[in-house]
Amino acid sequence: MVPFACQADCFDRLRRQSDSLPVHWQHDYYHITMAFIDKTHDADTINSIICRNFTNVPPIKITFNKFDAFTTHSGIHIIHLAASCIPNELRLLNEKIRKEICNTGSAIYSDFYLHVTLGRIVNQGIVLDDIRRLVNNVKFPPCTVSLNEVIYRYYRGPIISKIILEDQH
Repeated sequence: MVPFACQADCFDRLRRQSDSLPVHWQHDYYHITMAFIDKTHDADTINSIICRNFTNVPPIKITFNKFDAFTTHSGIHIIHLAASCIPNELRLLNEKIRKEICNTGSAIYSDFYLHVTLGRIVNQGIVLDDIRRLVNNVKFPPCTVSLNEVIYRYYRGPIISKIILEDQH
């Protein structure tokens, strides 16, 4: 979970700026997706990889500093919160975990792009550049949050495991 309630006024401005678009806004459960894994994977093996790699990892600080938009492979436009700089420890962990998952024979269906989804636009007639023009008009003051927990779950389904990241002091 990513606690962004402190930036509620920015989100309100973003929603108002995007009123002309058919946006399906994300409610609650803000999260960062590290990988979409194919359905043929061995959940126990992948769970082992995730747990092993996140053992003794302290919370990771991430600074989000802008709103932006991109289009998924399936054509859905995503309005999101972005970080200009990926913390090195998160980038390295992600690369290592994704490589280990691929080595099990499972396929990963997307590249890693550090973002928090705020809304989705399914309408195919809308151009990404038009969305970006609207979204980029709303300034977001930098907000640093801690990644405190990692959840491995089936896509929009039950949780397989949950790891709480704790300082090692």
